[in-house]
Amino acid sequence: MIKMKYFDTKLRFLIAILVLSTILCYIPRSHSQSNKFCIEKEWCLLIIDKSGDVYLTYNLTVSVLSGAIKSYVTVGMPVKSFEVIEVRELETDTKINYESIIEGDYYAVKMLVSSPIYTGKSRTFILRVVLHDFIYEDKDNPGNVGLLFIPSWWDTNVFMEIKDLRVEIVLPEGVSSGEFKCTPPYDNILRVDDKIALYWERSNLAPDFKFKVGVSFPSKYVSHYVKAEEEDIFSTIIELLICTIAPILALLIPFIAVAMFIYNARKFAYEEPKLMIEALGVRKGLTAVEAAYLIMKYEGRKDYSRILTMILFSLLKKGAVTVTSYKPLRLKVVKENAVGLRYYEYEFLRAIRPDGSLDSNILVDVFEALDRGVRAKMRGYCLRDTVNHYKSIVARAWRQVQEAGTPEIQLKELGENLEWLLIDPEFDNKLKTLPEIYVPFDYYYRLYWDWYWTHTPTSVTLRRGEGEATSVNIRELADGVASFFETATNQIATQVESVADKIASIFEKESIQASSKTTRSHRSVTCVCACVSCACVCACVSCACACASGGAG
Repeated sequence: MIKMKYFDTKLRFLIAILVLSTILCYIPRSHSQSNKFCIEKEWCLLIIDKSGDVYLTYNLTVSVLSGAIKSYVTVGMPVKSFEVIEVRELETDTKINYESIIEGDYYAVKMLVSSPIYTGKSRTFILRVVLHDFIYEDKDNPGNVGLLFIPSWWDTNVFMEIKDLRVEIVLPEGVSSGEFKCTPPYDNILRVDDKIALYWERSNLAPDFKFKVGVSFPSKYVSHYVKAEEEDIFSTIIELLICTIAPILALLIPFIAVAMFIYNARKFAYEEPKLMIEALGVRKGLTAVEAAYLIMKYEGRKDYSRILTMILFSLLKKGAVTVTSYKPLRLKVVKENAVGLRYYEYEFLRAIRPDGSLDSNILVDVFEALDRGVRAKMRGYCLRDTVNHYKSIVARAWRQVQEAGTPEIQLKELGENLEWLLIDPEFDNKLKTLPEIYVPFDYYYRLYWDWYWTHTPTSVTLRRGEGEATSVNIRELADGVASFFETATNQIATQVESVADKIASIFEKESIQASSKTTRSHRSVTCVCACVSCACVCACVSCACACASGGAG
């Protein structure tokens, strides 16, 4: 009897060792220990269409602190019924292959990287999808529908932190400021194509932080949504099944736990997805005038005449107009179809009357065109990051001028960067700090400055040397340009006084600020419950929580 007990104990011990050894064989020996990632930014943009579909854009940026991502990055989907529109890498603007994953209650998109991502490198992925059946009836607010979205959280064993988390939800067309509810209170409210958009922002979060964002609005603004009774039937069936199979599951739990352990271990370095808001990041390619307009609008500065003077400078450089008089300001159109004219420059040319004065009402059209153009170009891009990008361009332009090795290079840098330098509110003062040095003014420099002498009544003189050579005093040139800019700006300011209110209505009709630090001009709204209803909790939250996860390997 004693021998039998000894034998049973020994047998159990050997079986335990065998099972443990088997499990250890499946555990990755290097990946899970060496891979460390960081979420540089996690932004998500959700646009609710009047059809009831939700267009979701992820901008996924993963920074590899150690190890590597060699094959894929997966992004979880909140619902089973999704369609992939586009997958690409932002840096290379390359469309990449992907796989849609639907396994039980897990839905995801596996993005196959174009090349491995090694330590010290990062990669940004753009993923666009359309979500069906993601809008649910709000039982707690009769007549309303809504959604709950939870940006992805990350495995604490692999990820270190979420540095920048942002969420923006664009409500359907027609929803007014008094008709929606949200949770938590929004950080900012803005308008996108005449639709209300709600914005939230968080930073420096734990990788497993779960940020719930819910919105609710009248059902009349969407043509399709999941009704509560449909969800109730589903919930009842689920509850019945759970009650029926619970005893069986209790017996199988130990085996299921071992199977899940092995399955997760074989995934190697586990990683979750990341989301992005104005999802394309920095909008590059804006002209200096467009960038100046964007910055001024973002900062709330109403320096309308400065924008118009920048347009005038551009027209002068292109040889489209000439200045015949400073006071009063009189212009002459010399080339209506000059090479490289922009859409807002054509509008400015229309504002020049036959007598050389400016038609104030047509100057309003200049701002209308500029506002439409900038909004179109900024659609889907991050406003704050774009503004910071162009401010850095201006700062870099000044450094290039100030740190030029020789006066000749300084004059060249000044001419090349003048359009960007004009964005700086301190342009006039900074320009007057340049040295008083004569430099050769040959053909090379005429490429950048001939327009100044040809098209403006300047008092700057060229000093003639031997033969055909001429030279110019940098300080005198800078003073002349600064004086002209200041005079032209003041003169144009008098032209727009009578239409300032009209321009202001264009300038202010949609707040495009996207900072949580912005002062709100709208009242706070009543928070809706954790989702928009219990039905949404069952259908939205469980999917968003359980399914909106991903991995990398």
